[in-house]
Amino acid sequence: DALPYVWSFSNNYGMKASAYKGGNYPSLSWVVTPSIDLRYAKNPKFSFDQARKYGVDFFKECLVMVSTDYVGDVTKCHWDTIPYNQDEQGNFLVPDGSSWNFMNTGEMDLSKYVGKKIHIGFQYTSSIEGSATWEFKNLLVRESAE
Repeated sequence: DALPYVWSFSNNYGMKASAYKGGNYPSLSWVVTPSIDLRYAKNPKFSFDQARKYGVDFFKECLVMVSTDYVGDVTKCHWDTIPYNQDEQGNFLVPDGSSWNFMNTGEMDLSKYVGKKIHIGFQYTSSIEGSATWEFKNLLVRESAE
């Protein structure tokens, strides 16, 4: 039995990825934003709220990436991984997988893409060993005053 889908949307949870249906399924699936114009930006920042439960390794299963040459096929363009932020103690600002509590990423730097149009891609990966449920919402790209 195949999965009918990996990504879904709900008003409460935003975008939600899961490859669990009576067991874990291996998958590689993407959600990509519409084009974001940073041609006139000076100090763009990006943030969102996310929750995750289950899974094996957050940093392999839930990636956020940027492309300047995406035109409809995630396999035919270049993607840069956006590193997750860390707090003062060096802990990554990501959900620990033990609850459904949403956590904000903090402002992620997009200044590398000033003068360009970008797409932000959310890459979800699962395996037989683990299938996380990853939810994200409240995506915000803004000009920072800093």
